[in-house]
Amino acid sequence: MDWHIQKNQGPIYQEIMEKIISEGEKGNILLGEKLPAERELAKIFQVNRSTVTRAIDELQALGMIEKVRGSGNYLIALRNSPELSPWRFLIEENDYFFKPELFPELKNNQEAIDAYTGELPYELVPKIQLPSFSWKDFLKAEKKEDHLGYVPLRKVLGKELKEEKENILITAGSQQGLFLILQGMLQKGDKVGIFSPSFFWSLPIFSIAQVKRIGIPFSGKIDFFKLKEIVLREKIKVLIVNPNFQNPTGVQMSLKERETLVDFAKSHHLLIIEDDAFSKLYYPKTKKLPTLRQLGKDNVLYLGSLSKILGTTTKIGWVVGPPPLMERLSKVKEALDFSLSIFPQVMAYSALTSQNYPLEMAALREKLKKRGTDLFQLSQKYHFKATMPKGGYYLWLEELPVTVNENFLKKLAKENIYVAGGYLFAGGKHSLRVNASRLTKKEGEIFMEKLAKVIAQEKNNILF
Repeated sequence: MDWHIQKNQGPIYQEIMEKIISEGEKGNILLGEKLPAERELAKIFQVNRSTVTRAIDELQALGMIEKVRGSGNYLIALRNSPELSPWRFLIEENDYFFKPELFPELKNNQEAIDAYTGELPYELVPKIQLPSFSWKDFLKAEKKEDHLGYVPLRKVLGKELKEEKENILITAGSQQGLFLILQGMLQKGDKVGIFSPSFFWSLPIFSIAQVKRIGIPFSGKIDFFKLKEIVLREKIKVLIVNPNFQNPTGVQMSLKERETLVDFAKSHHLLIIEDDAFSKLYYPKTKKLPTLRQLGKDNVLYLGSLSKILGTTTKIGWVVGPPPLMERLSKVKEALDFSLSIFPQVMAYSALTSQNYPLEMAALREKLKKRGTDLFQLSQKYHFKATMPKGGYYLWLEELPVTVNENFLKKLAKENIYVAGGYLFAGGKHSLRVNASRLTKKEGEIFMEKLAKVIAQEKNNILF
């Protein structure tokens, strides 16, 4: 890790603060990781210890560092954390909201093997047959829309989800639905529990809503003793869960875990927000399990979306919950001026009711299984630790023998292979999220071969 600072860009203690933050954002320091002792940092930065102490104190005041008596200083939040002053870093060039893309060259790189982007490749998007529309058709459709959204669409979703249409609010994607819940139900400083790793750690909406995320260790199964300890200690009000083919690990929560989690939420008066974006993408012969909401409607709000099937340009999602709460969220939506055009709602309804939709979805699941199985088998050929997915997009490579950070990802990019580091999802320094849906078998072979090559080079550099 490069701890070098310029010492000519303003107060030195602020440069030290910025260095610690930026190394955390790059994945070189993980959330919850202990920092070097202040005396050691003073030697590293070649400054007086009092300068380091001031930097640490400032970061502690911002809620980014926790001082543990007798143990040391720990990084507990990054720049998109709700504890930050709302203005302190917003104008900084390296702020989260203004940071450049990790791979700005990816869109124009025709030679790239892209296992990084979190959506289906164009060739796998279902070819849904849609009727021709006239302008008058949309004007007529608007008459069937109320404050909760397009009624025919809500009826179709309700039939599938076994819910009444009054329980469903249409949104511009599941992230908007999550934001409405955070804004409409929680107060500034409230705490939500999020399993780590999780893609929720990569979203800035928690910072915008000024809600604090609390990490809950997750290694493929839930440790309910640890969960209880954290919930009670941190006074968590909400758990946010991705039970089907979790992003980034691809894990499917077992039925027993679902039942236990719902019972746990009831006994501890917790709300569960269930994000179920991948539920339709189960592999053939994978057993479909009941949603958390089906197991415990009193404690679960459900988020769904079509973006993982029809692409992110289809900004359609839905929140499912009790009617009084849907009414409240619709008012929050109106207050925030989150209006939703009738066009995507009608298109979503037409897609879901298209005659060839079931056949296209069946074909998509077969293709996803083929690509996921091929990539998993290749990972075993190169002795990478991974679990065979049962659905969704992702293959999770873990316990890699090198440090995965921004520098490592850039070295992979020079080989024209692009992938997401686990640290982006609070998943540690030795893991990668690979979007298997984007790789043909040939591309998978090239990807694994080049990944193994760069890892070997990194190991040699460490040795010599």
